[in-house]
Amino acid sequence: MLEITFEDDYDTAAFLHLLRNADANRHIKIYEAPGKIGIEKTHSSVSIQAYIEPVLTRFFTECKEDEYMLSIIEGDYYFLDRDEQQQILQLAHSIMEGELEGLPLNKDDTPREHYIIQELQTICLEENVFSIRSFMTFRLGRYYERLRSYVEAAIDEYKMEQEYQTFIQSLRDYVMSKEPML
Repeated sequence: MLEITFEDDYDTAAFLHLLRNADANRHIKIYEAPGKIGIEKTHSSVSIQAYIEPVLTRFFTECKEDEYMLSIIEGDYYFLDRDEQQQILQLAHSIMEGELEGLPLNKDDTPREHYIIQELQTICLEENVFSIRSFMTFRLGRYYERLRSYVEAAIDEYKMEQEYQTFIQSLRDYVMSKEPML
């Protein structure tokens, strides 16, 4: 049996939701406890590893990614206003999805999910205890580097947009203050 431990009840509930909505859980039994989820196979031919890797990948990208990027925005770059944080986060998502082109990002086309899967494949997820916090702290360095580059590009884009709006407003103010010649 694989036992997955979580930091808080929100993470446990989010992961449990993803787990229950995952495909092919016919031969898997799920046990719940406060801060823990147990996964046991009911048929010997079933691989917990193959079942749990996509669920864990979705959990990190859908539940923990924004949390990490917001901690960078607030903790490292001191954007404390919630509206600014959300605008920067939205820009980061646009960059991740390829909607904003021409930005000076690393030209590595490797999907960010690849870094999570690569690290999950280095450990055995069949009969162990798996700590989400430990995995995030010690294994996801390259993934976090990629997220940091998205956040940095989004902040640059956000600041350039602010400067552009300030410039346009100064031009409007100048035009309004000038007396027409004709």
